[in-house]
Amino acid sequence: MEINSKLFDELHTSQPEVLLEAIRDEKVPSTMRLFLQDFLDNGQELNNFAFMESDYVKNRSVLDQVAFFLPSKSFIWHIDYEKIEKNKIFIVPVSFQEYFQKVEETIKEFFHLS
Repeated sequence: MEINSKLFDELHTSQPEVLLEAIRDEKVPSTMRLFLQDFLDNGQELNNFAFMESDYVKNRSVLDQVAFFLPSKSFIWHIDYEKIEKNKIFIVPVSFQEYFQKVEETIKEFFHLS
């Protein structure tokens, strides 16, 4: 599913009643309705994990990468910001197994273990 930045930002600031209306509206694509329900169930927030390198001597930290996601009952919604400069955000449902496998690969890369 592809949405623009403005719509994505509005999801976080919309009243829950507005999102509930969209969930009930059969004109809204079913994938979006399912995402909106999961988003509401998660308090209109995304979860994330981040890889950061800190140098306490120099008192600085560098954010290596951040992954945003939203848990669902049967899978994980991955929020892909790679094309944000083109005003495109992709919301992709990914199986638990596939998502955790990718997380494991990313951890190994971060620690230079792969």
